[in-house]
Amino acid sequence: MNNTENNLLQRLGNAIYALMLAGALLLLLVAFFLFKDNPVWQSFSLNLAAGLVQVTLVYYLVERVFGFNPKRHEEHTLARLVTQLEKNISRAQSDVAVFPHRMSIYQTAIETVKAEHWKEIRIFAPVGFWREDEYKTAWLQELASQAAKGGVETVSAVYGLPPKELDGKPIPKEEVLRNLANARKVLGYFDGQKNVSIRFYPPTQASVGFGALIFQSNNREGQTAFALCSHTHEDLIDNGFATYNADVFMNALEWFDKRIFHTAVRSFVLQDERRSISQTWSNVVEAWYGKDYLQA
Repeated sequence: MNNTENNLLQRLGNAIYALMLAGALLLLLVAFFLFKDNPVWQSFSLNLAAGLVQVTLVYYLVERVFGFNPKRHEEHTLARLVTQLEKNISRAQSDVAVFPHRMSIYQTAIETVKAEHWKEIRIFAPVGFWREDEYKTAWLQELASQAAKGGVETVSAVYGLPPKELDGKPIPKEEVLRNLANARKVLGYFDGQKNVSIRFYPPTQASVGFGALIFQSNNREGQTAFALCSHTHEDLIDNGFATYNADVFMNALEWFDKRIFHTAVRSFVLQDERRSISQTWSNVVEAWYGKDYLQA
């Protein structure tokens, strides 16, 4: 066994260990930071991480006992395998991005929508849409601008209307009117845009505490971001994560299209190709809040 074969063998083993341990570490971070208040998902992530560590240990023992026989492979074949593994490690390290604050979520969304041409962007925001937030406003303004000039072909969005009650207690009318006015102001960025379809969730007392952004560049490629609401303010997102994983993207796309947009809220239309927000807003407010709230 010459020095070249020894070096390639060492690099190959190190690359395999690093790839599996990196995956286990990523799952541990997701379990303790993103799912710390969700015992089901936290347990799932921890079990998956533990399983990956066990596989790594088994692989280590087998490799040490039986070893590799580089004589069976040509030098150029080993080099190609090592290069591919190193690329996979680099991709795994960048496959998931964690957002520790709402600012990073919206700033990344702005950078992403400006980075390339998008076939469709899907938005699921059932809570907190009515809250004033400079970062969210900047993101929605940029999205509306990109949709208007063709940088985004289609936008499909689902927004939740502000509640009249929370935890069984009525919210003061002045606050509800203020929230409705904020929501209408933000919706105005998209008013009349034929390529922007918006549907709504009726006001509810329970916060969903979750949101999603799905960027689609073509039929099989895209990015997915998930936003989680604050632990103290149930209708404000304050952290989240994004992934380039193709399977996650396709599952999220199918979930949004088949379970949400074209099923759960298909009848709750704020804007489509035939009706603008200006034409539907008053009817929606009167139907779900009453005539006393039409001033919003």
